[in-house]
Amino acid sequence: MQPVYYCSDIPSGLGFVALLVTQIFLWWVNFNAYVRVKGRLFTRPAATSTLVKFMGFLRWVPVKESQKVAPLALACTLVRGVFGVEAEQLSWPHFLRYVSSAGGVERLATIRNGFQETVLDDGAQQICTRLLEEIESCGGRVYTNECVSQCELMESTCPSKCDEVVLHTVASSGVCKKWRAARVVFAVPPTKKAKIHFLGLPKHLRLQAEATLSVQRRRSMGCIIKSVVCYEAAFWLEAGFSGEVICAPTQKAPVFNIYDHTQSGSPKLVCFINGDFAQFWSGEHKRERRKQAVLAQLGSLFGESALTPDDYLEKDWVADYYTGGCPVGCFHPEISDEEIDMLCTPIGPIFWAGTETAESCQGFMSGAVQSGERAARQILQSFVQDERPCYGNIKGRG
Repeated sequence: MQPVYYCSDIPSGLGFVALLVTQIFLWWVNFNAYVRVKGRLFTRPAATSTLVKFMGFLRWVPVKESQKVAPLALACTLVRGVFGVEAEQLSWPHFLRYVSSAGGVERLATIRNGFQETVLDDGAQQICTRLLEEIESCGGRVYTNECVSQCELMESTCPSKCDEVVLHTVASSGVCKKWRAARVVFAVPPTKKAKIHFLGLPKHLRLQAEATLSVQRRRSMGCIIKSVVCYEAAFWLEAGFSGEVICAPTQKAPVFNIYDHTQSGSPKLVCFINGDFAQFWSGEHKRERRKQAVLAQLGSLFGESALTPDDYLEKDWVADYYTGGCPVGCFHPEISDEEIDMLCTPIGPIFWAGTETAESCQGFMSGAVQSGERAARQILQSFVQDERPCYGNIKGRG
């Protein structure tokens, strides 16, 4: 396929009618996201796949079928890029909630005034490092490489204290620990929440937990493999290109999108393999073949200079043990809007956070922070409502 070059937010060469259909399509998505999700003015969105709704809308647009191909392809490209899954694998109610939390579908896709506009010098890891320093300065501890395998509600033998939550964790070294707390917040990826065993819950909480976990099990993480390719010179900028590319991936050329990431005089291209192609290419045994496929695709786009980088770094998020994917948890098409509502509801002393539970900016760091603040407010309210005095500090026991 011959490359198409353009300078606007929307690729040129589509034709006026296709561009008009694309704009009408974006208005229709935003209307649904605002009115049916944020405003709750009409019926709740039906439990179906995003692709089915896209095709259903385009079926009623009075233009030739050939003029609907590009708008549908752009819509499916948006889903693959934002969620890391294909449009037929994504819940329509979830898609609308995500768009609503972002303030419109355009903000998810565009650079200017969008979610892709800003990057952090020296990377986002420094946020975690500084938070760790602040927690430790207050006497707290952060334990890494430990998974919660079991959450048990224990009835307190002391009438002046609340029931305790006991967490069972397993470290990567195989060491098992128990942790006791009055309240607990789970902010792990949805696929990890679904694997935790909840024990000792009274009947009404047990039924609620089973229903919530049933919804979590019908959620999977997006699939993304990220590569950072470092060069001595930014030859793409010197040639007058931005470095941004969106491709129709194939098995031999799996990269979906590419961005310039030149910072502090260090030229880099960031490449993403998304969706079904990320699942196909995931795995340590495919690392070298994957690298060669990425470099070959860069060479076909930017010339021979792209074939010999100074360094090549990558992260296979699909194979990551602690996340199981990236960038966000995605609901399967059969999920209903009512079931999604359950994911923020506390279960006794158990509370839920994580970017997937945010009211705004789902899938982004801002959403993660907002969900944590909301969970903290819920915890404070639970202490106010509890007639018995409860202790709030967490005690660890090896």
